[in-house]
Amino acid sequence: MAKLHDIYTEEELNLIIDEISKHIEVDTETDCCVWKGPTDKATPYLIVTAGYKRIYVTIKRFFLMYENPDRNFKYRIKVDSTCGNIMCVNPYHLQIIEESSNYMADKKVENAMPVKMKKATQRMIEALRFYKNNRYLYDTDGEVAIKLGISHPTLSKYLGIYRDNPEPWDILINEYNENKDE
Repeated sequence: MAKLHDIYTEEELNLIIDEISKHIEVDTETDCCVWKGPTDKATPYLIVTAGYKRIYVTIKRFFLMYENPDRNFKYRIKVDSTCGNIMCVNPYHLQIIEESSNYMADKKVENAMPVKMKKATQRMIEALRFYKNNRYLYDTDGEVAIKLGISHPTLSKYLGIYRDNPEPWDILINEYNENKDE
């Protein structure tokens, strides 16, 4: 466990803040500080050179430590954005995720989905919605695909993704239905 000033000198802190500020864009609507610098598997980071020393900084962890300099932090912590933007590094939008807790259950649906689901488009949600509501009207999935204007393999892929983890998709489909009804 370590505190901010146990890890960095005052000179290093100033250098890190200067470098970080070059890679942040503030979204005035959401109050998010969006990271525009390098990432490692969607984790914002920065490598800063202070004299002979190279400092690897994970931005979200750094900002949490910077806002709470007297708190002891574990060396390995998971940090998540409460706003739903994985590139947001606003310290007021960040929370520490305990390793032992089931944090996926508390996260927003968009972030709880596996990576392959994040790539889904509105078209996929529409296709799943149509399939669920109209499947009984058609003899084969191929006929459903033709009605949707997509290929049969594409519909099969959508259905496979849905069957792997239907809960988040059902929530998104219900939200889509509510938005359509308004």
